[in-house]
Amino acid sequence: MAAKFKVTGTYKRSRFTGTDEKAYTATLVTNREIKAKEFSEIISKRTRISEIDCLKILMTISDEICKNLMEGNIVRVDHLGSFRITAKSTFSNTESGVIPQSIGAPTVIFTPSQEIKKTLSGIRYEKE
Repeated sequence: MAAKFKVTGTYKRSRFTGTDEKAYTATLVTNREIKAKEFSEIISKRTRISEIDCLKILMTISDEICKNLMEGNIVRVDHLGSFRITAKSTFSNTESGVIPQSIGAPTVIFTPSQEIKKTLSGIRYEKE
């Protein structure tokens, strides 16, 4: 099975001439969204855990990841990857000028495990 992509055209400002030039790039195409209920059904079929219990486990994992991220922890789940938060901050000319309001909204960074990276390294692409 191959991942699909489409060609997308846009205008890009040239560093050399300063004018907008037509440029093309590959954009990956998503097929569909797998929601928690369907995901728990898939897990249930592969294990001896009921769909309801799988859904509860997924919700608990999500809650625990959020709780630990809010405490400033990096959450590493073997075979899956790690989660951490980052946030941008505004600059100040003085140390006392750096206050909690200087920090923007947090962003969650997910770093896939080596197993996932290895699996995805064999991905093939097909033009849509």
